[in-house]
Amino acid sequence: MNRAFLIILAPTAMVAIGYVIVLRAIGMEPGYWRLGGAVAALGFGLWFIGKRAKSAKG
Repeated sequence: MNRAFLIILAPTAMVAIGYVIVLRAIGMEPGYWRLGGAVAALGFGLWFIGKRAKSAKG
């Protein structure tokens, strides 16, 4: 699960950082609430999938 988590988390973090940098470079204020919501949803999804996988194993 740790390797799968990093495979998902690393590109997500890079996209989030790029999102903030690009929007600041063009003079727009990035939507931090929206970005935070997406990160929270991703974290919940990964947690939920991990929990289901553990209960399926026994």
